[in-house]
Amino acid sequence: MKVLRLLTSCIPKKIKKKNSSKERDDNIKSDRLLLPHIPTEVVANIFSCLGFEEVGQYVWVSRTWMNAAPRITSTGILLDKQRGDHKLKSALTCFGSNLISVYFKCAAGYEVNAKHLACFLHNVPKITRFGFEGRYRYYHASSFLEPLVEADGLESLKLAQCAFSDVQALIRLLEHKANLKVLHLNHIHIGGAYFPGPKDCAQLTKQLKKLQNLEELDLSCGWRKDLFSKDDLRSKLPRLQKVNIDSNHSVSLKSAWWGAGPFIY
Repeated sequence: MKVLRLLTSCIPKKIKKKNSSKERDDNIKSDRLLLPHIPTEVVANIFSCLGFEEVGQYVWVSRTWMNAAPRITSTGILLDKQRGDHKLKSALTCFGSNLISVYFKCAAGYEVNAKHLACFLHNVPKITRFGFEGRYRYYHASSFLEPLVEADGLESLKLAQCAFSDVQALIRLLEHKANLKVLHLNHIHIGGAYFPGPKDCAQLTKQLKKLQNLEELDLSCGWRKDLFSKDDLRSKLPRLQKVNIDSNHSVSLKSAWWGAGPFIY
């Protein structure tokens, strides 16, 4: 078990048992003998680098590992048609208020349970990084992203294949986000339009200029280049380093979600 060996490798050397002369004949010891010595914080830090399904398997190894779950700070959850709702319900009881980073990716055919997802977000008041990616369809984001309206500490927001009833619903989500550094809005439908119109883009631009700490902006897949001015945005946003605006159909979040390691940000 790779995670088991990873955890035991984190044990301070001073508490590792040295093999005696009698043990040299059988120097392959069970890693489980060392489990009680692993600090809960160490386990929680490693669990924070894993996806939700993996954590769900490993928490049953020992009481220490089970107690580490509420201290996890980051996770990624794949919502599939068969077990998506079950995962959301389990996540509500698994994670504690220490969770600050969460990413959801929907598998094909999954119907978002807005009530469960909104409830989950209500229970993570310290959230600083949030991502949601639909698949092969557009999800009415306003129904489950309402708790993020009050998330003033949000630093990163990445949305893909989400729909908003109107541009004001999206703007409301971005208001009072003085700490926001990274914003990705890919494949966004506004009012049913595949390409948001000039009026909607003008209102969104006005709100974007208020995000004074923004460092990275990605408006890919579905946004018209001619309705935004990179130079204008850079002149109003002193910290802005990276801007991407295009209307192609590639999913730019792919590398951010499924890169090296599960949901590493």
